[in-house]
Amino acid sequence: MIDTVFEGVFDLVLGFVPNVVWGFLLMLGGVATTAVGVGIFSKSAWSGGILVTVGVLVMVSVLVVWYR
Repeated sequence: MIDTVFEGVFDLVLGFVPNVVWGFLLMLGGVATTAVGVGIFSKSAWSGGILVTVGVLVMVSVLVVWYR
């Protein structure tokens, strides 16, 4: 029962927001994650490196989807 309600709300939200907006939000998230990772890199190479990697992968994946 609750899963059908969540599915309906989720479909409704996805229907109103265009894909370009989701891509832009993910691109901003990737930039922010990369910036935080660069800031943390001097203190902790593991954490900073992981954040930089995740941020770059998010940005590249959005660009690949936009290119297609």
